[in-house]
Amino acid sequence: MKRTMWIVGLSMVVLLGTGAFLALAVGSEGESAPAATPMTISLNEMSFTVNGGTPNDTITFNAGETYAITFVNDGTVEHEMKAGSGDLLKRDNGTPDGYTNNFFVGPAVLTQDGQKIEFSDLEEVELDPGQSVTVTFTVPDSFAGQSFEMGCFVPGHYEAGMKAPIVVK
Repeated sequence: MKRTMWIVGLSMVVLLGTGAFLALAVGSEGESAPAATPMTISLNEMSFTVNGGTPNDTITFNAGETYAITFVNDGTVEHEMKAGSGDLLKRDNGTPDGYTNNFFVGPAVLTQDGQKIEFSDLEEVELDPGQSVTVTFTVPDSFAGQSFEMGCFVPGHYEAGMKAPIVVK
């Protein structure tokens, strides 16, 4: 967790230090960006819960729709979120560590404490207890009809059932 937040912090310094400007809400012609559908996903021991629903229930997205997903660690220990499909990646010791195909492909914006960072592909979100981030992301049209999974790969969490199916309509 500390490694990723350090990397995120370093990325923010690099972006701000080079004078990078993130055109997030307004296009070059002053056009408004499409409204994002809000969604809250709580990370708990050992579950993902969408908008106060049933833990580890199916998460449904619509292809082509933009979402503002707020990930909140409501648990008492560190959690992470990775989403994807395909075979599970493995650590050297054989435990799972993510997916071969990432769900958050293409542009995504992570907002935490008022700071925004733009990613071309967002691979993971790591949160200490009480932390939250918002990820704004448009689900690719090509994902329609596909299934993915969201999981926490802090050692032992995925194995304990901290995973939820994702369906794209």
